[in-house]
Amino acid sequence: MSAWFSGFVGDLRLYWPLFVLGFLPNEVWRFLGWWVGARIDEGTEIFIWVRLVATSIMAAVIGQLLVAPPGLLAGVPDVVRYGAVAAASATATSRARAPMMRRYSRALSFGVRSCVS
Repeated sequence: MSAWFSGFVGDLRLYWPLFVLGFLPNEVWRFLGWWVGARIDEGTEIFIWVRLVATSIMAAVIGQLLVAPPGLLAGVPDVVRYGAVAAASATATSRARAPMMRRYSRALSFGVRSCVS
């Protein structure tokens, strides 16, 4: 191994724990998710409920970040934060994702209302 390469990446033995403890377990769960997910019927009631809950949680988090931003995000003006969400919504709506975006915008409006009240 050249001196430049060993100086750039350091000791390669340090990467084995990262590979074994980080990468491999992640790949196992990704494979299991793919394997189980391929067999799920998206029209079942439980799957629709899970998707609704996940969308609502995501919308609530976005709403909370907009209304009560933490840390450094508080220094960003409200106009920029709300404008970024409006631009992302307009971009997504202008594409072929209109049904999905309508669902997210309904969930986002619910999340913002729950954060404000």
